[in-house]
Amino acid sequence: ADGLAALRWTVRRDLVAALGASKVKDMAPLVCERLADQDCRVRVAALAAAARLRPVKQLASAVGEQLTHNDAEVRLSAIRSLADLGPLGLSQAALVAEQLSHRDVFVSMAAREALVGMGLAGADAVSVWLADPDAQTRENAQEVVKSLGVAGEEAVAQTLGARILAHVNGGPGGPLRELLRALAAAGPAAAMQAHAAAKHLGDRDAAVRCAALEALLTMGPRGATAAAALLGRVDPDQREQAIRALERMGAAGAAHAEQVAQRLADDCWAVRRHAVRFLAALGPAGLEPR
Repeated sequence: ADGLAALRWTVRRDLVAALGASKVKDMAPLVCERLADQDCRVRVAALAAAARLRPVKQLASAVGEQLTHNDAEVRLSAIRSLADLGPLGLSQAALVAEQLSHRDVFVSMAAREALVGMGLAGADAVSVWLADPDAQTRENAQEVVKSLGVAGEEAVAQTLGARILAHVNGGPGGPLRELLRALAAAGPAAAMQAHAAAKHLGDRDAAVRCAALEALLTMGPRGATAAAALLGRVDPDQREQAIRALERMGAAGAAHAEQVAQRLADDCWAVRRHAVRFLAALGPAGLEPR
């Protein structure tokens, strides 16, 4: 318990991971407390650790069954009862977030209120729904984040950034595309995760590349800086995509004209071509010292 209250996030992260590996059921409440930790890295570790503990597994099974019940009253009761479970209730945030799409307004509203009450654990749970195609789900998720204020916005951006960075190129593109779309909808705090989006500008999946670009376009100068950082990469595809992204960024992209000009001598003809096009679009004023 003393370790979980330590100021250093590394101590909290390592301890919850160790508790999860030990599978000592009495430690479940202590691990679940960290699901609302101020540091995203601790929350991620706590989520993985909690999933290994029997009390959490048993609760997930029971709650999952209730939240798929045809009777809306059963779902309502299940959602509202989580608040009485203390830290263990936080472990069911993801299941509750799935109820944001429920067509019974009382169920979806109860889910929204419960997630706000879960604090940062609730913010993490709704992060993947911020750009959902379903308007009700999307708006409910956004309302949860809005209710949690700046802390909620930062938590969402950090969680999405961590998940995007952890995704390995070459895997299924669909989930990654949706994470990038959610990041684009995460508000001003998302700009701090621009490097995560930029990492996938050269993804082999065109839909992922487009989603990464759209996310960066919402991030202003930080998005442009993250794209420009790819100009020195070994992979020519990444250098090419970086210039193409900067072309779309207006003044924020133009601020990196000198870096793009250095690619006029690039080994790859496609990179050189895009560098010429980028600089030509800026005109003489584009290369003036900044």
